[in-house]
Amino acid sequence: MVAAEVAGARRAASGFMLLLLAAVLLLIALIFALTALCAQQVFRGAGYTFFASWFATYLRETHGVKDVAAGVMNGLPLAAVVIGSPLSGWLVDFVLKRTGSYRLSRQGVAIVASLACAGVVVVAMGVSDVWLAVALISA
Repeated sequence: MVAAEVAGARRAASGFMLLLLAAVLLLIALIFALTALCAQQVFRGAGYTFFASWFATYLRETHGVKDVAAGVMNGLPLAAVVIGSPLSGWLVDFVLKRTGSYRLSRQGVAIVASLACAGVVVVAMGVSDVWLAVALISA
């Protein structure tokens, strides 16, 4: 009897969790800002995962870069994350102190940084030198 009650409670809990998940996904779909934020996080995570896992292989197989050079080039974008994260925090704080606007300090810096990132990636696509392309991507 106890096992049947436990099984029933588990079914009810899993049904509730499924309903809760559906409600959250519906909320994300209905609120554009939330959808855009989620999409941005998916693409950011995918880009970071590419650099953390497949970038060296891509450089070796597509551009004929030797193993050691591919490893060094693979580390450049990741080092840029380590250096850029505290610098971007400092920049957000600086803009907030200068303007007093939370919106400008967070959204303004994020928009400018995202556009700059897209710009250097587009420029890097047209560069034939692999080291320069990786340096641009890491900027």
